Amino acid sequence: MEEWIFLGKMGLLILIGFGGYKLSKMTGIFGIPIYLGIGILFGHFILGFKPLAFEGITEGVLHICVAFILFDGGFDLSLDFLKKNLRLILILTTVGILITALITGYATSLILGWPIIYGLLFGSMISETDPATLIPLFKKYPVKEKVKTLLVSESGYNDPTGAVLTSALLTAVAASGGVNIPTIITQFAQEAGIGLFFGAVIGILGSLAIKKIGMKKVGLVPIIVVLVLGSYFSAHFIGGSGFMGAITTGLFLKIGGVKFDPNYGSKKEDTIEGISNYPSLVGRITIFVILGSLVQFTAIESIGLLGLLVVATLMFVGRPLTVVIGGFLGEFPNFRKSFSLKEIGFLSWTGNVRGVMPATLAGIIVVRGISHSHEMAGLTFVTVLITILVQASTTPILIKKWGLGKDKKS
Repeated sequence: MEEWIFLGKMGLLILIGFGGYKLSKMTGIFGIPIYLGIGILFGHFILGFKPLAFEGITEGVLHICVAFILFDGGFDLSLDFLKKNLRLILILTTVGILITALITGYATSLILGWPIIYGLLFGSMISETDPATLIPLFKKYPVKEKVKTLLVSESGYNDPTGAVLTSALLTAVAASGGVNIPTIITQFAQEAGIGLFFGAVIGILGSLAIKKIGMKKVGLVPIIVVLVLGSYFSAHFIGGSGFMGAITTGLFLKIGGVKFDPNYGSKKEDTIEGISNYPSLVGRITIFVILGSLVQFTAIESIGLLGLLVVATLMFVGRPLTVVIGGFLGEFPNFRKSFSLKEIGFLSWTGNVRGVMPATLAGIIVVRGISHSHEMAGLTFVTVLITILVQASTTPILIKKWGLGKDKKS
């Protein structure tokens, strides 16, 4: 009975979240701070919504929400851009994640006095950028196609990469509390490899199924649901990353459509995208109202101004070094010819926005009850708010001031 009451409260919070979504659309205010506020006000104070009392349900919901968000992001990736810039994207979503996680992790440990393993755990969970914020932002404020597609592609694939790294570090924390680099690398490779394999296979099979049923939405909806859940759980239960599986399924569903379906075109692509957008939106709302309800202000207060110093390190050291080092390795020897200083600055600033995946991982870590989990969730809350309110909100100014609009010659 208590579980049903809990699910009823969650459903009510999601409905209120849709009101926040409408408010966001009407006012132009970013939706994420609104959803977090709904979680705090209605979840924490009014409804007494307690995700920690039902940790199994909460963690399951968070995982499923992210699976749908990542599938939507994978399907939205540009195949042409991926082909032309595969090395750069691979570097940014692997080496780039490690650079951000190491710099932010060591800074967190040094500034807040945490053991290094917990600093690195926070660094890994905050290292993913946010396609859920960047995609609608670039729709409203068009930017150069090269810059936009790179940021969207990077943010799409560094989500599951960061999640796999976080999972490996969580295992290290549970095992001994020490940092065993070879073990972490091995687990990382295993989880990513299994996720990629199942995602690719299920995505191709899905494209063949959709080819057979045609454009009937009554058939497309259950197929997409089965593909997302099938890829996530297949990879997850065999020891792989369900997150990597979900985004790869979305990408290979598009690849399979292009390769094997002679009737595949923009109309079918728009139909599939329209279907996948809805659960993706529900997932974003759900994740942030849950995070809002989990936030403990005493934990934020205990971090104090030192937490702002951690966020500043991420903004002004971690992300810029990630762009410069990752870009240099990915475009060597032509990085400076490929990107101007203004474009590098834009990739560093706007590309630092954090959102869905850090929020999800923060929720999972709190639910599991590890040391410093509430401080990590509070610091994630602060990081998401600052990067959206400061960096995302100033993006239109940079686009105009630096001449990076889509109408300019790329």
